[in-house]
Amino acid sequence: MVTSTDLSQTLSSWIRRLRWQRALAWASRGLILGLSLSFGLGFLALSQAKLLRDEFLTLVISISLVLPVLAGLIAFFWPVQPLKAARFFDLLFHLGERVSTALELAQRPEEVPGELIDRQLQDALSASHRVNAQKALPLRFNLREGLISLLLVLLLGMVWFRGESWFKAAQQARDVQQAVQEQAAQIEEIIKQVQSNEALSEAQKEALTKPLQEAQ
Repeated sequence: MVTSTDLSQTLSSWIRRLRWQRALAWASRGLILGLSLSFGLGFLALSQAKLLRDEFLTLVISISLVLPVLAGLIAFFWPVQPLKAARFFDLLFHLGERVSTALELAQRPEEVPGELIDRQLQDALSASHRVNAQKALPLRFNLREGLISLLLVLLLGMVWFRGESWFKAAQQARDVQQAVQEQAAQIEEIIKQVQSNEALSEAQKEALTKPLQEAQ
């Protein structure tokens, strides 16, 4: 005897495949977004001499991995209502509303004769067995999105291999910043030594520390 559980199991397998298809599609879009974002942020930071070569690579890899994974997980676990999914599959598989009707009738056993429910379930399950879900819900990448991702990877590669002048400018800026910090620390230490020197008067301390503070 056919029950609603039998049909629900078939529907669950279709929903699971739909989740994987949806996750793959959104992971592909997340990859495009991640590559675009990493290219934009990386280019902006390089133009301001703020990224070294290793930091640029870390930025690109981290964003380009996190966004597609996050997008894929959200798409996979996004809630799917069984009845709405059944209506979608009825249209996709050309089932003539068999599955959705069977589920609706099974949810109202007090209003519909049991014989009619059984017949509808049997008809829906029989029709569902003829469905090739793998063909109707293929798991494959979108060619256009793949080409866009490839183009972005090539652009990032060009920046990586041809951006030596940017990376050198960033290294020089980093060296200058470090040197300034070291000098500032040295000046701070001299100021402390002057202020703690008991052999100097307050006027002498002020005269010595004022130019140091200005330099700092």
